Amino acid sequence: PNHLDLFCKVYNTQIDLNNIRNVHDLYNELWNQNITCATMQDTGKLKDCLFAIADLMHQSQSLEVSCKSISVQYPAQLPYLLSKGLIIEEADQLQFLHQSFYDYVFAKTFVESGKSLLHYIIANHQSFYIRSSVKMILSFLKQQKEKDYIKTITRLFTSGKIRFHIRLLVIYYIAFETNPTVSEKNFVKRVFLKSDIYFHPFMEAVQGVEWFNFLQSENIANRLLYPKPTFIETYFNKTAHKRLLRRLNIHREIDKKSSFTLRRDLYHNIWRAFLLRLMPD
Repeated sequence: PNHLDLFCKVYNTQIDLNNIRNVHDLYNELWNQNITCATMQDTGKLKDCLFAIADLMHQSQSLEVSCKSISVQYPAQLPYLLSKGLIIEEADQLQFLHQSFYDYVFAKTFVESGKSLLHYIIANHQSFYIRSSVKMILSFLKQQKEKDYIKTITRLFTSGKIRFHIRLLVIYYIAFETNPTVSEKNFVKRVFLKSDIYFHPFMEAVQGVEWFNFLQSENIANRLLYPKPTFIETYFNKTAHKRLLRRLNIHREIDKKSSFTLRRDLYHNIWRAFLLRLMPD
């Protein structure tokens, strides 16, 4: 419902709908129409007003801020933002039209000020509550500073301080991108395809013809459909070794970790699910 409401706010006959693919693009259009192209208003001060509200919310860890603190500093800009529905006032408290718009504004000021996403994640204890902000920051970095975007996601996977749920968020963010850039494809080739830890969740989420063509060029279909037994799988499947493991009463656990059949079936299911996601509904 929020996306539909956003679309209704920004739609006009001049909009190129091909440029609107996600909520970030909707907010870009909303920003362009109401802030960048605002008439009879100082665009810079409108932006500063929104940034100030987002900063106060971040500092207080609340989605509401006092109306007085903003109205004194931005007496001309606040009424305009209220009239456009970007800000909502209720009981002398201000909030954004939706929490995702707060994430958008916060991410915009974050990227434009040149802050470090790695430091932000660690400073906020890698909480689940910052996941939506992290995704929006990644979107801004990708659109405005692609080199910094690749450097940032690389650091998230090379730093020993980052928890797996944050890395999984990045994996899904990239996998859901239907028009990946050359830099993203190179990153996937360099990081995801060379590690089973990242390869499996990426393949379970990835979709789109662009990714299919890329994965075909990397011979991933053969890797999944015709896997070869690893040394451990071959070693522990030998009859003599199985007898020894049974005597030690650890064969069940070893079998789970070293079964080539289980891994082969998993790979086949991953590729089958990927092909199904490519098919139209």
